[in-house]
Amino acid sequence: MIADLVHTNLPAFVVVKLTVTIGVGMIFLLAEKTLMASKNKTDKSFKIAHNTLKATYIGITVFLVIVVANNIIVLLRAM
Repeated sequence: MIADLVHTNLPAFVVVKLTVTIGVGMIFLLAEKTLMASKNKTDKSFKIAHNTLKATYIGITVFLVIVVANNIIVLLRAM
C-alpha cells in the first residue's frame, strides 16, 4: 500500500512519512515527560534511564533530520 502510494502520489507519501516522523518525536517527548515525573530522581536506575534517553535523543534527532532532508530532496527532484 505504501509502495503503491510512492508511485501514484509522491506528495501524499511524503506527508505520511513526515507524520510518522513527527509521531516518533512526540513519543520521545512523552517518554521524557514520564521519566521526569518520577519522584526519586537520585536513584541509580533513574540516572541510567535518563542518560539512555539523552543518548537516544541524539541518535533519533540525527535520524529524523536525515529523514526530513531526504523528503525535501525527493520532493524537489519530483517537481
